[in-house]
Amino acid sequence: MNGYSPNTPSSPDDNRPTSGEGGTTNTHLQWLIQSVTELKTASSTLNSRVDDVYSHLSDAKNDASLACAISKMEGTLSGIEKQLAKLDSINTTLADHAVKLTGLADMDGKLDKLDDIEKTMSRTKVTIATGIAVITACAGITWFVFGSYLGKIIEALNTLVLKQ
Repeated sequence: MNGYSPNTPSSPDDNRPTSGEGGTTNTHLQWLIQSVTELKTASSTLNSRVDDVYSHLSDAKNDASLACAISKMEGTLSGIEKQLAKLDSINTTLADHAVKLTGLADMDGKLDKLDDIEKTMSRTKVTIATGIAVITACAGITWFVFGSYLGKIIEALNTLVLKQ
């Protein structure tokens, strides 16, 4: 297995194998561009042949050349129909990928929220650690300054409790 699931969106930059006829995403896109270019060329050829047919129709003496031009047009039309069928299936696939790619914008928002939560947690940890350090320092300073007095108070309380 190549590590990619069939539902993983691809881009022309990742150049990884794709399902279907084989090849990579980049080769499929190159094929698509080449097919569109061939379709444009075939369309312009068809237009010129249609113009030829109209000129032949105006000249009734050229029945044989008219039949030849019509057969060429039929061949060109069948080729164009095949290419259009392939492009139509690719167009459907591209629409599916576009729908999947719209979910990536939502994913960025969720990742930003997770980053915010992580930053808040680290700030909270620092605040708690600082608070504990300050309380400990205050308690230590208080014990150092008032330690002898506190010791006497604790002794007095101890003797009162033990006497009863």
